[in-house]
Amino acid sequence: MKLAIVFMMTMFCASSACFAQSTATPSPRTLVAGDASKAAAIENPLVGTWRLISIVKVDPKSGEKSEPWGKNPKGLITYTADGRMNVVFSNENMPALESKATDKEIIEEHGRAVAYAGTYKVENGVVFHTIEASNRGHFLGTTQRRPFTIAGKQVSLFSAASGQTLKWEKVE
Repeated sequence: MKLAIVFMMTMFCASSACFAQSTATPSPRTLVAGDASKAAAIENPLVGTWRLISIVKVDPKSGEKSEPWGKNPKGLITYTADGRMNVVFSNENMPALESKATDKEIIEEHGRAVAYAGTYKVENGVVFHTIEASNRGHFLGTTQRRPFTIAGKQVSLFSAASGQTLKWEKVE
């Protein structure tokens, strides 16, 4: 349990506050506004923090919809004006493990959450997440393509690999 909490805290720190003062020059293809002000949000509508409200998967053959992470998944995604991002989400039924949890229990808990951080760029309605740190080893060093749509204060990101649409609401 301590390992899982330390990992999640490290992921959050590594991807948000610790990089907030980054002086790295973003790639020329990264949409950057310069700061996280309202002006930045106008140029790049993803800048800010978003709270997860649903994850829906549609079966490509039957069209049947399911909610593989439950009706009320928990999560946050943050995009900074300087091209950094982080995301963490879990299903609605994350158990509270005892302080002396077994390795098996910790591994099972780990599978109920996704966390990653890195850089991002926006091109023609698609956000590309380039993964630098993750609790999923197969994500490390990859670029995840996420077509998105924005409607009011909500953004929907689509993952072709999982067939899931993650809907987020802007945190004010």
